[in-house]
Amino acid sequence: TDSVYSRAPRWNADEYITSGFNDAGHSNSHSVTVQQHALGIDDPGNNDWVILVYDVHNGGSEAINGYAGVLADFDVVATDRLHDVAFTDAGQATAFMRNVLSRNRWCGVKLLTHEAAAKLECIDHERYVYPDSGLSESMKYRIMTGQLGTQGSDRPYNWSVAVSTGPLSLPQDGDQRVAFAFVAAGDSATYLDACRRAQDWYDANVGV
Repeated sequence: TDSVYSRAPRWNADEYITSGFNDAGHSNSHSVTVQQHALGIDDPGNNDWVILVYDVHNGGSEAINGYAGVLADFDVVATDRLHDVAFTDAGQATAFMRNVLSRNRWCGVKLLTHEAAAKLECIDHERYVYPDSGLSESMKYRIMTGQLGTQGSDRPYNWSVAVSTGPLSLPQDGDQRVAFAFVAAGDSATYLDACRRAQDWYDANVGV
């Protein structure tokens, strides 16, 4: 519903980009709109994560319960997608990946808002993606609701990760904010530390 715009920074971020979308194309539309905010922080000690904020609005005539999440297909080494492994960490509400042939690159997504439980999933492409040449809408919904996927990979292969939260209760004309961090680091300890730092920054600047 809205193009991607670079705007004057807010929330103490150094870069601020907005966009928007809605559910008008769905066969069972509920007049849900989402304003999307992407925040970049230009700090030499904090340059391994960016934050994505969804402001969800229920413009329909009835209350709804929904889920919000990110399904991310990180090809950690772009030319070698078949040697990735995936992990989840409930304590940091994150799902992340690395390539077994390049141990100094870790990529993942962290949930920053905790009004509802986190759902953390690793998705095996051999089982769920390749047989149907992609994920169906039903499979995506089951991933977002925590019904499909595993807590960790069982072998090096082509994997995706999903981080979601819900159910979120949206009354008529109600609003809900959901936020995620996209994180990268050189090793697992640095990755989890970056998750903590992203949470601290979000709590201090956006979550108040």
